[in-house]
Amino acid sequence: MSARRPVWGRGGLVGPVAAAVLAAGCSLTEQASVTPSDDAYSQAPHGVYGELGAREVAADQSQVAGQHADRRIATARTEALSRVTDTFAERELAPEHRGAVWAARSRLRELIELEAGTVAPTLTAEAREALECWMRALEEGTAPERAAACREALGRRLYALETAIGLRPDTYAVYFDSARATPNRLGRLITRKIAADAVHDFVTEFGIVGHTDLAGDAAGNQTLSMHRAGVTAATMRPLLPDGGAGLDKRWSGETEPAVPTADGVANPDNRRVEITPRP
Repeated sequence: MSARRPVWGRGGLVGPVAAAVLAAGCSLTEQASVTPSDDAYSQAPHGVYGELGAREVAADQSQVAGQHADRRIATARTEALSRVTDTFAERELAPEHRGAVWAARSRLRELIELEAGTVAPTLTAEAREALECWMRALEEGTAPERAAACREALGRRLYALETAIGLRPDTYAVYFDSARATPNRLGRLITRKIAADAVHDFVTEFGIVGHTDLAGDAAGNQTLSMHRAGVTAATMRPLLPDGGAGLDKRWSGETEPAVPTADGVANPDNRRVEITPRP
């Protein structure tokens, strides 16, 4: 049933809003009888759209709930699994938004082609819905806060998907010279790039862990690892919102070497700070 066609109700021709509500009701009823195939890529978006629809029903937003139900039905029938969203050309987006939306959509399509839907099906489904949410909010043009929230959710999920399929490491390492608490120029540039790339996708929380090798005494190495974590956090902080409130620092001295060695042995792979983005 299409909301664009005239619908006859008990009192005659029903207006477009009422027609949309009736159409939503049809979708909400039909979705209960449609089940996805056994593969995770079908089941994940089916579940995501079901949860979103239930939330909108609870908020008395039957038209939006019906849209989620339509997508739930389509994914159960595998009608929507090969495409990210509706045809981009059909979207009513202002010119100033089309470039950013196109870039995000292209990035998601590339991740799906790299089997993101198989590796992380639920995350892929959430990214697809966040992109759709962003485009709907831009088309409506009445809720900039909602558009910003959807775009932020999309960025975090794209970042997480790139990590899930191996395009990004889970954890980055910045290395230090022996007995030094500050990295060299390249290390500082790498630290800033890690922060900038993550913030671009609205990732603002990081785990930072300072380490040393086994040269020197344990107490001194504990202090040195603390200073390394602190210097790394200070390097990242100017690039992060809220003054780097999402930085979680700790230090482990010589107790967690990347390369096991005997006590007293210097090793450049162990003189490091590990940075873990948390999308």
